[in-house]
Amino acid sequence: MPMSGWLPPLPSRPIGLRSGLRLCEPANIISPIKRHLPSCSNWRTHGQLLPRPAGNTWSITASASTSNVRYLLGPHRLTAGSRPAWFFERAKYGGILCDIGSHQIEQFLFFAGASDATVASARIANYGHKEYPEFEDFGDATLIADNGATSYFRVDWFTPDGLRTWGDGRTVLLGTEGYIEMRKYCDVARAAEGDHLFLVNGATETHFALHGQFGFPFFGELILDCLNGTENSMTQAHAFKAAELCLKAQVAAKRTE
Repeated sequence: MPMSGWLPPLPSRPIGLRSGLRLCEPANIISPIKRHLPSCSNWRTHGQLLPRPAGNTWSITASASTSNVRYLLGPHRLTAGSRPAWFFERAKYGGILCDIGSHQIEQFLFFAGASDATVASARIANYGHKEYPEFEDFGDATLIADNGATSYFRVDWFTPDGLRTWGDGRTVLLGTEGYIEMRKYCDVARAAEGDHLFLVNGATETHFALHGQFGFPFFGELILDCLNGTENSMTQAHAFKAAELCLKAQVAAKRTE
């Protein structure tokens, strides 16, 4: 069954809706939809996590700390004048947890090695853009994975113009023996480039400057998946689970302003 049988066409492509579904669709619509998609339908856009060298070092440093808690920050710059009209219409962009929150949920599943999670709490708000009444410029959520790992993430559209990049995205992995912090896009008021990883454990504290060290393996793996019908870059089950959870978080979110 073609996708048009499930979702009516939009006037323009809603690039802000990372989950691929609008909020008006129930979360359980994902399963029948994915059965009709080709194996490389690129619902794997959450893989923006992987091109960052700081993220790729997890395989090297994982043994330093058994990670149980993830704290993720996903600030973004709005630049409202550059956005199309649908970007501020909730029925079309889906809400902030469906949009940029989907990346945080995908990262949590990846780093936790989890196949499922529940949404413990979620909040949304429009604190600073009342001229767009359907817009949400703040959101956060707490998730608990099926293996017991927990995550808190925050997303917002409040990156100030003085920052040299679109957002100061950070990830903290807290474990029983130490913690790791990734500063993926910048190190504020310090180094000009991003890709910084900080490791602290029982023996040492270490800073890894990783800009240009690892390349971009995700995109090559994705291309090979499309050619070979494999799922090495990211499984569709993983991508759809992230989409499902961001929909559930958005529906459950309490409006706070």
